[in-house]
Amino acid sequence: MHQKTLEIEKGESFDEKIAKVPILNNLKSISLVLDYDYADYLLSFLLLCPNLEEFHFIYEDDFTDRHLEVLAETCPKLKKFSLKCSDSGSSFEASISDSGIINFLEKLPNLEYIDIPAACEISGSCLQKLGNFPNLRYFNVGRNNIYVGVTAQHEDLYFGGNSNERLEFVGIGNSYEFENEEQMDKLAQSLKIVAPNLKRFDWLEDNPKLNKKIAALYPNIEQPTKYDIRDDSENNSE
Repeated sequence: MHQKTLEIEKGESFDEKIAKVPILNNLKSISLVLDYDYADYLLSFLLLCPNLEEFHFIYEDDFTDRHLEVLAETCPKLKKFSLKCSDSGSSFEASISDSGIINFLEKLPNLEYIDIPAACEISGSCLQKLGNFPNLRYFNVGRNNIYVGVTAQHEDLYFGGNSNERLEFVGIGNSYEFENEEQMDKLAQSLKIVAPNLKRFDWLEDNPKLNKKIAALYPNIEQPTKYDIRDDSENNSE
């Protein structure tokens, strides 16, 4: 059977000849670890995988909205995507914004799983459109301050969109701040509307009050540990 190929012209490494690379039509899943800034080359390689459905990527340099956009255009059938940085990377948090996340989800209507645990440019506004993606089952986009700091938090923090009965896991990161319990109540109640059948939540290490509020709304959810719902006064005691 004839194998479809992609022609690549490149200088010295191919001795100025044309390299014919097979199109990997049957490849559905890839897990890759890159130890340097090769994200652009990686996305070019994905042109060989038009039917890719699952992509797990561990990178060492930065990953941006532009990379997400190219990935969505290159792999339109993607259902599962995870992005993590190796410990030796120069930038632990990906430079991905709320608009980058929403554009990525809009371009991939079949996406069921997105896992980006550390994204320093997330403000929280993307949560307002989370219910617009009915096939989404697992959403973990973490606003986390690890090394480089985070962008300014969105003023009105809540989950919005339609109710999605398929959504079973939600994670938002540990770098959100709340001025009062009303703000926490709004976030928790809106989560219940958008994800009525939630089974797991990525409990916030520094906000046991919010953890308690969410756990109370979901009797069948995987419950937080005692550490996740500890009393602040106990945590601050010697």
